[in-house]
Amino acid sequence: TNLRSMEDPKNTATVEWNSKGYRTSANLGGTFADNRFAYDFSASHLERDLYFRDTFRDSNYFSGGLRWNLTDKQTLVFRASRLEEDSQFVGNVSIDKVKAEGEDYRPDYKDITVGLDAEGHKITKRVRDYLNGDRRLDTINVSYLNDLKDDFRLTLDAFYNNGYFSGVDDENKVMDHDGHGIKAKADWAYSDMASLLIGADYTVQKASLAYDNYKLVSYKDKTYKRQPLHYNYEKDIYALYLLNTVKWSDFEFTQGARRELTQWKFDKNDSTEGEGSGTSDRWNWAFELSAAWNYRDTGRLYVRYERGYTVPDGLQITDSVPAPDGSGKIMSATKADDEEFDLYEIGLRDQLPFTSVSITGWMSNTDNQMNRFLYIDDNWALNRQTLNYLK
Repeated sequence: TNLRSMEDPKNTATVEWNSKGYRTSANLGGTFADNRFAYDFSASHLERDLYFRDTFRDSNYFSGGLRWNLTDKQTLVFRASRLEEDSQFVGNVSIDKVKAEGEDYRPDYKDITVGLDAEGHKITKRVRDYLNGDRRLDTINVSYLNDLKDDFRLTLDAFYNNGYFSGVDDENKVMDHDGHGIKAKADWAYSDMASLLIGADYTVQKASLAYDNYKLVSYKDKTYKRQPLHYNYEKDIYALYLLNTVKWSDFEFTQGARRELTQWKFDKNDSTEGEGSGTSDRWNWAFELSAAWNYRDTGRLYVRYERGYTVPDGLQITDSVPAPDGSGKIMSATKADDEEFDLYEIGLRDQLPFTSVSITGWMSNTDNQMNRFLYIDDNWALNRQTLNYLK
């Protein structure tokens, strides 16, 4: 369910089937009160066997929306959805195994620790070494549109989501996440040939993972103690942007800029990298320039320049280094710069009677590529740090 489907909701039903499974979906939509209100509900179900034995992907998706035309110029749209997915698949498998067993291949058994008894001995469970991709995601969106004038439209979008995912071979490691935010934009057609889009974004994304590690106490007695670990992340984004578009005859020119603050907050406790918490403020600029020639109704030749950036991910945002007092490892916010790149692009797109044509040439350049490294320093201490190499 999206804003476009809410303008003209449809009633549909589809069924797909093959030797590996099936998919069904249905959509129910309509309008009432002289088109002042519209509704749109959809549901889909997937059951699919994957290539190897006992591997599969099953999912359910539900969504619903309601559109309310408050006035001729104002619209309020409410949308909600839920995704449920359960899957099981294999990780790395050798070509010899595939040749020997084909689709009947199954990973070997392994023992996983599910707890400790009263004496500190491991309680284990024997399972096959499959990976899983289970996840849930609930999303709510509210949109408000207001055509304040014939040449000025205001759009406000607010969202909230909540869920979890698991993408490893240990059923106890589940990442919980949630997010919320609001996005506002104003589109002003300040002349017959030009328009200006101005926007602001505020988003918050949180994720947390907590599980127990088991630290050896006595090799002789094979006893362990529980070591709780946690990884908490929060990424807050504050941004302002604008995009100016000018059309002249068969030519079109755009100029855009975005100013963004990313606040990375973390609180981690890892068995090998130590623990630490902090906040990293990361300011960035992005720019875009483009020119296009619409040489006919279906043909377009364009050139484009983009200056963009990449901020660290949840692993790269922290460095793990020896504590000053030699007591172990500590984690702190990385001192690496955000990766910046320049992208140059030229292309042609056209629609011919029996086919479409798309040709693109591009070149990307960065002189401060960012990655996380494991290395031994001058004091023979093991470090894990995010660094800019090429700088």
